[in-house]
Amino acid sequence: MQGEIRFEILKELEVETLYRQVEVDYQRFENDGSETIEERDMTALLNAFKSYASSKQNSG
Repeated sequence: MQGEIRFEILKELEVETLYRQVEVDYQRFENDGSETIEERDMTALLNAFKSYASSKQNSG
């Protein structure tokens, strides 16, 4: 298994196992996986840096 795809839980199934089992819908997140993890992580890093730089500029 590679990458990540989010999902919405539609229904929790009643099972006797020690882990949860659910019915899911992937439709809201159908574009997940269209970019590489590296691209997503870089975008998150740049956004965090911009926020940090902006807060330092406004406080100093």
